[in-house]
Amino acid sequence: MNQRTILISGFIMMLLLLGFLSGCKKKIPAPDYPQLIGHWTGSTTQDEPFKLSVENFDGTLYITYYKLIVVFNTGGSRNIEQNKPDGITQITDRSFNISTGNGIYGPGYIEGTFNLNTMTLSGTFRIYNSTIQNDYITGFYTAAITY
Repeated sequence: MNQRTILISGFIMMLLLLGFLSGCKKKIPAPDYPQLIGHWTGSTTQDEPFKLSVENFDGTLYITYYKLIVVFNTGGSRNIEQNKPDGITQITDRSFNISTGNGIYGPGYIEGTFNLNTMTLSGTFRIYNSTIQNDYITGFYTAAITY
């Protein structure tokens, strides 16, 4: 074999190797409900804003951000917000439950269920006042996807 043949053979081997390696890229599995991925916005029964983000991690949907403002019966308000890029809680069968701490009347939470037919999210919440132990507010919210 001459030097030109060796170079061409080496070049062909390199192209084959690159083609093989590019075909070995890790593919992210699709979740059960990919249409839920995105940003959701809406409002609460107190006419306060509600926001939530959904992302796919290896085929599992997670809430990665939420924001909720509540106004307490005793006065004052509380901004409940969490941003965790690696996931706050998993969505299971279109539903989720986020813990917001405990109070004297049970756990605080934000829970919700996605409706695939209307592409809406609705749920309830119980949020405790951080300064008055026996003060809490419960309510409802609705949201729609804004991508």
